[in-house]
Amino acid sequence: MASRKISLRNKELPQEGRHSHLEKKCKRIIKKSIILHDDLTSLANRRSFNIALLDAMTFAQQNNTCVALFSISIDRFRNINDLFGHKMGDRVLKRIADILRYACDTNCTIARTGNSEFSIIQPIQKGKSETSLSLSEKIISDIKNSTRSPQTPVDVNINIGIAFFPQDAETEENLRRYADIALRMARHEGINCVRVFEKNSEKVLNAKLNIEHDLGLAIRRKQLHLVYQPLVIAKNSEIYGFEALLRWQHLTYGEISPAIFIPIAEESHHIIPIGEWILTETCKAASQWPDHLLVAVNISPVQFRSRSLLTAISNALKETGLQPHRLELEITESCLIRSVDNPLDTITKIREMGVRISIDDFGTGYSSLSHLQSFPFDKIKIDKSFISGIEHNQISRSIVRAVVSIGRMLNLPVVAEGVETEQQHRLLIAEGCPQAQGFLFGHPSKNVIPLSKNISEQKKNLKYMN
Repeated sequence: MASRKISLRNKELPQEGRHSHLEKKCKRIIKKSIILHDDLTSLANRRSFNIALLDAMTFAQQNNTCVALFSISIDRFRNINDLFGHKMGDRVLKRIADILRYACDTNCTIARTGNSEFSIIQPIQKGKSETSLSLSEKIISDIKNSTRSPQTPVDVNINIGIAFFPQDAETEENLRRYADIALRMARHEGINCVRVFEKNSEKVLNAKLNIEHDLGLAIRRKQLHLVYQPLVIAKNSEIYGFEALLRWQHLTYGEISPAIFIPIAEESHHIIPIGEWILTETCKAASQWPDHLLVAVNISPVQFRSRSLLTAISNALKETGLQPHRLELEITESCLIRSVDNPLDTITKIREMGVRISIDDFGTGYSSLSHLQSFPFDKIKIDKSFISGIEHNQISRSIVRAVVSIGRMLNLPVVAEGVETEQQHRLLIAEGCPQAQGFLFGHPSKNVIPLSKNISEQKKNLKYMN
């Protein structure tokens, strides 16, 4: 029987050749799809994204419209992989890809452009930047509400940076760079933050990068120093110890606030060697004080997660000869929330050394009464925001009363931070708060040599050698 023939591009092929041609065509399509798409999420990959961005910018230029470029990153994605495994990390990435598809209009291009990074190309009309802000808010809300499920039982946070063509940049390279700069600015602010590129963004970021660089050299240059603030028994103002506080005298910028450089130190992980230096220096200083005085040291969440923390504490005590019970470490509850390893195990090992642990800034952030039940703390420190309002705000006073009562029931001393007036002091005594700290009892000072146990005598006799 004669073979049927079909016509293709003006050529006749036998039917048996038709299947071979279609198979090759399918393979070409599949190969092209693989080249242009991310295997895990099926989103566009970086190569495809670059092509789409150029096309979107060309179209906008020809039609007098704009392009919003989103740069998105998952906060601490590495911790998700380390804690829950790479399979869970892959589930999170696929879930976020699905959320982005659902949130974006069909005219947007969504791409996975890095291990934990995504990009969105959004065509918009001129003067409609609020459209992009609305989309970013929707994405953050959807991710916060949708990622924690039986399939992905983890809290996922992101940050978003946005830059616009042609307002911010007229070239593809600059547009991508400015979106990344905005993303880095968002990261510096915290989690689930959105930043739009501004003209001074690059200048501000460069200043932060300079601070980050100089922090790595600050110890060697001897620019860091410690100051000490008294800790007192509330009812008689007797000094029982001092809290060590870090200060940085920069050669160019002068005195830099800890509120500025501590977050940068944490993000860059410079806080780990800095924290080890603080432990050694404070233990060395306290070893020269009378034996009844302790020293309190703040431990950063980043340092708390570090596997070198226990060794750093042990080395500081051995090198200086300070008795372990005279060292008190202050941690915030974010240490417990964001710790990759078992925080209970870390706290238990610290206390086995004989070192005390206090929970700092209690009443703010991630505060939970369950933490007081689950972790063996030695002390509770009430955040100063409640103390500042205790004179005129009944709610603040009620919170202080409740925390003091909880401390009494759990046999945990309570410290009121930020006491600045005699009236605040009297109210704290009336509420039964056993310990206090603040400017009323002394400003942080260098090289404190305590000569008296009582604050009234200390005002006359305590020497501050600056």
